Amino acid sequence: MSEKSLEFIDDYAELAAGRLSLSGTMSVFDGFGNLKISGTQYRVAGKEYVLSEDGSVFERHDSDFKNVHDPAILEAVNRKFAADKTISQARDNLALVLSEGNSVMQQILRIHLEYYGGTIDTSPTEEDGIKFYIVGRNSSHEFYLGMRDGKVFKMAFGDVAGSWDEENDRPIYKSRVSEVNPDDFGYLGHF
Repeated sequence: MSEKSLEFIDDYAELAAGRLSLSGTMSVFDGFGNLKISGTQYRVAGKEYVLSEDGSVFERHDSDFKNVHDPAILEAVNRKFAADKTISQARDNLALVLSEGNSVMQQILRIHLEYYGGTIDTSPTEEDGIKFYIVGRNSSHEFYLGMRDGKVFKMAFGDVAGSWDEENDRPIYKSRVSEVNPDDFGYLGHF
């Protein structure tokens, strides 16, 4: 890792750990399947707003959306968007520096940063000689990604359906490691 890269790690890490203020993304279609609104959702003063891809802001009322013209609301939503953009860019930069130029490892670390709240797990899980970073979960499993010898591996850790440890009265947990396509990691749970 270059000295120049090391110089910025702390700055990137501090920014990357910031809390994103977006509450999700949204695409709304009319009754004919035509896209009406697509953008990022934000909450301001207890109300829900959508910042569309063209920069317009809409207030959500159940399934209806009204265009917002109030300068204070527009400024608040745009300020949140700008802060989120700064955090997202810091996470991109941190993943780039820590991956040492490996684009696949950069993707893995970037997904891990999103899942792990903008920080890097300094003690990744190790299985079969591969360091795995947690990237997602569902109700029964946690999902991890890692690399070894240029190959990408996914580990799913969770309960084995129908398997029960009678002695301890709990489900049996097991990890399963498999090689995955570096262009498509497959299902990684949801968060």
